[in-house]
Amino acid sequence: EAFRNELRTFLPEAVSLKAKLAAHGFELAGSEALKLTLKPKSFGYSGQDIAATLDAANIYPEFYDPDYIVLMLSPRHSERELDALCDTLCSLPRRAPIVSAPPRMPRPERALSLREALLAAAEKVPLPRCLGRISAASAIGCPPAIPIVIMGERINSAAIACLEYYGIESCMVVQYNLPFAFTFASRRALSAAHS
Repeated sequence: EAFRNELRTFLPEAVSLKAKLAAHGFELAGSEALKLTLKPKSFGYSGQDIAATLDAANIYPEFYDPDYIVLMLSPRHSERELDALCDTLCSLPRRAPIVSAPPRMPRPERALSLREALLAAAEKVPLPRCLGRISAASAIGCPPAIPIVIMGERINSAAIACLEYYGIESCMVVQYNLPFAFTFASRRALSAAHS
């Protein structure tokens, strides 16, 4: 019951903070009461730019990427902390909007089943060397938290561009980049022959 009362008291403060930021020119996204989501490109900054500014002020976002920055608000935040967040963001001068859009989500081909990819020997490879390789784990940019590639899909150039955009520098890939016709059993036999 005590937390409910704290929350009831805090919610108007969160609404006020969001209103101040919107009035300053920041574009907000989402409607969750305790989540502050900014789309900073319209204000002339990337999510990384805003995160660096906040980091310098000892304010740490929950998430950021080129298009968004997300901060979690809590009744445990003091009025002083909310003011510091607002002051830090509002100290940024408005710049020309960044008009670049996220790359289109790729449609990689299925090369192996999820099971085959999961059970195959895997290695972590720098992103530039992943082209044509088969993913051994899902690679996700968030938001929208939709996998760019999932296990068993062949990583194509569109996937590489998308992964680079979201700051993913490496991927787990199947050690042996075998054609689709190979079955899991034949790959396992090949693996055993090489060990």
